[in-house]
Amino acid sequence: MVSKSIEFEVKLVRQPVAGDVVTTDPLESNVSDVEESGLVENTTQLEKTIRGNDFLVNYGLKEMTETDPLVKAIIEHLKPDVIISDRVVHLPSIITSGIPWILSWSCNPLSLNCGYPDDVLPPPFLGLPTNSGTEVKEKYRQQVWERSREMWYKFRDQLVSMGCPKLQEFLLWTPSPFANIYMTPKELDYTDIRPLPDNFYGFDNFKRSGNEDTFEIPETLKNRSGKLIYLSLGSMGSGNVELMKRLVAILSKSKHRFIVSKGVKHNEYKLADNMWGERSVLQVKVL
Repeated sequence: MVSKSIEFEVKLVRQPVAGDVVTTDPLESNVSDVEESGLVENTTQLEKTIRGNDFLVNYGLKEMTETDPLVKAIIEHLKPDVIISDRVVHLPSIITSGIPWILSWSCNPLSLNCGYPDDVLPPPFLGLPTNSGTEVKEKYRQQVWERSREMWYKFRDQLVSMGCPKLQEFLLWTPSPFANIYMTPKELDYTDIRPLPDNFYGFDNFKRSGNEDTFEIPETLKNRSGKLIYLSLGSMGSGNVELMKRLVAILSKSKHRFIVSKGVKHNEYKLADNMWGERSVLQVKVL
């Protein structure tokens, strides 16, 4: 199929169907997976990070079995000149294709050390300050991977068996030898502390330039005073209903107006009077 807004041909990697009807919403499935992993439970940041590593390693193993054969078939059919891969774990079909590939990283640049080894910055996801001492950083690194160690070795060995380079200990991917791109404003980057190789390129944002309809400010917000603020926690964050309820309660006291992308669980919480929102509100359209 062709995406009308960006005029790209889209090949669906996963499309569970009954006849021609898609029966599974991938966003709902992703949110459900995150919930089952315990990542949104009210626990310590260390425990969430440990669970996050468990989730990513198991996700990588699952992707190699379920998704990689489908991507391999698409690559063999299309025979592209270049592949851009925006994933948190490798797919062997891309790495071993013999086609130049670019790694696109959409997460916080601190988490680049999930693939580019770095002892200067603290481990990602823990909220540690950048000037944390060496002993503190090493202590947390060991704690983070202690539980996932055995599963990680299985993950690494599976990648190697499928023709990928051997990962350094407890990394989730290796950088592309061709080019690596990531998204973050320069002011929020860490390159002043941890320089990156010449084939890493940072961008202030990733924003498509498709043809979107004009967005009309909803009537319920038009006549209210205050700044107009767009609020989105992405598909994962907005799937945490308790978090969204807390955020709505806090922002309801603001003098400003909010356009909210509510997420897949949009029916499970209500917005305040100074807000308007839908399940999905396209950023490009609003901006």
